Amino acid sequence: FFSVIKTRLNRTIFFGLPLTLIGICFVYVLALFFGITQDVLTSQSIVSADIRIANLLTYFRNPELIKIFFWITLLGKWQIIIGSACVTSTILWLWHKRSYILYLWVALIADVVFNYFGKLFVHRARPLNPVYVENSFSFPSGHAMVAVVFYGFLAYILIRTMKKWKHKVNIFFGVLIIILAIGMSRLYLGVHYMSDVLGGYVLGFLIVLTVITLHEWRQWGKVPTAYKHGMSTKNIKILTIGLICANVMLYLGYAFQYNPSRVVSSQNPTQIIDGDIHTYIVEHNIPTYSETLTGNPQESLGFIFFAKNDASLTQSFENAGWSLADRVSIRSLFKIVMSASLHQQYLNAPMTPSFWNTAVNDFGFEKPTQANNVDERHHIRIWKTNMQQDGFSVYVGTASLDIAIKWLVTHRISPDIDTEKFFVRDSLQSANTIEHVREIQFVEPVLGQNFVSDEFFTNGKLYIITLTE
Repeated sequence: FFSVIKTRLNRTIFFGLPLTLIGICFVYVLALFFGITQDVLTSQSIVSADIRIANLLTYFRNPELIKIFFWITLLGKWQIIIGSACVTSTILWLWHKRSYILYLWVALIADVVFNYFGKLFVHRARPLNPVYVENSFSFPSGHAMVAVVFYGFLAYILIRTMKKWKHKVNIFFGVLIIILAIGMSRLYLGVHYMSDVLGGYVLGFLIVLTVITLHEWRQWGKVPTAYKHGMSTKNIKILTIGLICANVMLYLGYAFQYNPSRVVSSQNPTQIIDGDIHTYIVEHNIPTYSETLTGNPQESLGFIFFAKNDASLTQSFENAGWSLADRVSIRSLFKIVMSASLHQQYLNAPMTPSFWNTAVNDFGFEKPTQANNVDERHHIRIWKTNMQQDGFSVYVGTASLDIAIKWLVTHRISPDIDTEKFFVRDSLQSANTIEHVREIQFVEPVLGQNFVSDEFFTNGKLYIITLTE
């Protein structure tokens, strides 16, 4: 037994400590991959999070970021990868690092094979709101896989070649950023779920780890072969720079002409309601609570609004002194940080998104308190539904009172949800924007926590409000 242990910890042979650590890593990562695949196939909580993350990133989309992520995602496109692999192989040949070439192409072929069979086995459909059309199955992400396989193997070659430790560290983190950026681009463009990207990362890591292990095993203890240089080092450097520039030009040329078919957002068919709205919601199992990222219930809905259209809804709240919250952007985040630091007001400060029926709120309205700063605000989040009644569109909402900044990115809410519901109703009534209002017992009284662990309580009642035209 101790002899086996001693052999396993021997650093002087490949089948000792190196293979032991590689084996432990391989088994652990393989278990991760099977765990993710099982969750996807059995629709565990990771799938609930997938849908809401996809909807959340749709909420944050803007034309400028879409362009940036288009350029990033092309780094994982097979045309770019094949071209880069050919250039890399040529450079390795010139610099007499030829032992890496075969294993680089073995890794890429394994990537294609395992990605094909992974998609075929899981058979998962793509997200519903992509920026552009992808025709293959979703799990695992091919871009995430090849990012780890190709750029990971490049990092391995460079780290093995570099002498200085700081250069090795810089290469590792530089490639890591590229890999993460490619995965993020797939999520932002709406062509993959989070678990697709995670599955792609893990499967890609298994491939590159196996190929690196095979290469290390074959090279262990070998004396480096002495090559006769057919050209000077200076000429090799010039040729290497030329090949790298040609590869960059290939990428730029492909990126400028790449124009995939864009997807036009589709809307759910309108549901015309006859009779009581509450009865309709109960009979059709429409969610009565807002949700966390993983689908767990939060606050119960506090409002059902009937409004002619989005403009009418917005105008009613603005007439009552409410401000429509800005979308989250770099500019708005910078502005809210400055306002919080200086304890100033920011009437249109962005709000932390919330979920209902897997969707992010369509509107956020806010109103200052007597403190008149960004730390404290009255909030209402509103979702537009596909329901209509008597020519009015139906909206649902939740209200809360922010009482302090929390974690620098969100707010702590007052636990008394009901008082805030009264405030919203009274502010609309005072502005004469309500045509009709009634209160009903919507759910049982609730004592719970929201997604950032703030406690709240409510009697479970709800206001059905018809806004004036």
